[in-house]
Amino acid sequence: MTTVNLGQGTGTLSDDNLSVSVSNGIRISTESKVSGKWYLEVAYTSDSSNPGYGRIDIGEESMMTGAGASNSTKQFFYSANNGIISGILKTAYGTSWKVGDVVGVLLDINKGDVEFTVNGVSQGILLGVLNQYFTLPINIGLGGASSGGTRKLTANFGATPFQYSIPVGYTSYDGNQKSVVGKSLVLHDGEYKKYIDKKEIQDGLISMVDGSLALSTASSVTRALHVHFDKDITLKKVSYKAGYSNTLGFRIYNKNTKALLYKKNVAMAKGYNTFTVDDIKLLKDEDYLIGFYGANIYGRTITSPVALSDLVSGTNLTIYSRYDASSDTFPTAPVSTTYPIMKFEFTIEIDGEIGWLTVEGNQIAEQGMDSLRSIPEYKAVEFDPTPMIKKEQ
Repeated sequence: MTTVNLGQGTGTLSDDNLSVSVSNGIRISTESKVSGKWYLEVAYTSDSSNPGYGRIDIGEESMMTGAGASNSTKQFFYSANNGIISGILKTAYGTSWKVGDVVGVLLDINKGDVEFTVNGVSQGILLGVLNQYFTLPINIGLGGASSGGTRKLTANFGATPFQYSIPVGYTSYDGNQKSVVGKSLVLHDGEYKKYIDKKEIQDGLISMVDGSLALSTASSVTRALHVHFDKDITLKKVSYKAGYSNTLGFRIYNKNTKALLYKKNVAMAKGYNTFTVDDIKLLKDEDYLIGFYGANIYGRTITSPVALSDLVSGTNLTIYSRYDASSDTFPTAPVSTTYPIMKFEFTIEIDGEIGWLTVEGNQIAEQGMDSLRSIPEYKAVEFDPTPMIKKEQ
């Protein structure tokens, strides 16, 4: 049974070692993960401070468990007090949470993604952060972020039913529960059928209009484009036209929340460079800042005011302006001079075939219904607006 660790961390344990009461510090769980998709829930049971200072940490097995973890390179934590992410990943994130709330934790170790929910509502996905910052295995910690007062958090790793449904594709942290996929079958004309809402995946490409390059600056700065996609996309690859051979840090920020969604260092040669990203989901209802941090960033010179036709070939992307920062931080200063020339390769989901599909014998077994008879004893032969009348065959 997965519990909070007796021997590693700060605070007092209770409730069969599933609860920790602490002022400033954490206790980690008894089980670490190296792969898979895992879900757990943390109930914010009590706090003598108002607002409270509960926290949930994600990081390496060797993460700090005492005071001072705000500056640790081994972990980050979601704070109840202000909803920010602290530790190695310092960023604005979701809402604050209070006593009585239930925080869900989704860990996709394979992709490196982390997601928190508050009372079943997603606070956003921190894309690729486990791969960017940590060395496996990954663990989770519960505790507090203030020396004033005492707070109590209770973990459900899966030993009891969750308050909210396990997300599809995830398993409880202790491995005892799996997400439930609808497996209902309908009997029609002697055949078992299921209803499918099929999605088709299409590839897409958006290219910024090519042009001669000009040096933006030789200093190490951030140059990012304010962009808006007209469809939900999954970003696969990015191309950048460089005027100088060096290494740049690719960055994607959510413009509204200022959250750093993705970062990757890329070695650039002069000319076009194409690199992969980790299936980054970008939504049509959000605005993003996409660009680079580093020295000798080049771009195409544009005369202000900027026309969309001057920047983009196609209609799936709107570019509003360039935003700058003098360091590797969220860019806030709008500029209309040079624009990094990029291409975006992505996939989109579109509605495909929708309808009833006959389920064959081997598929019935896959549905977990292998005990169904191939020749049913009962068949619906007459329907009424309310009841269904059955007749023995």
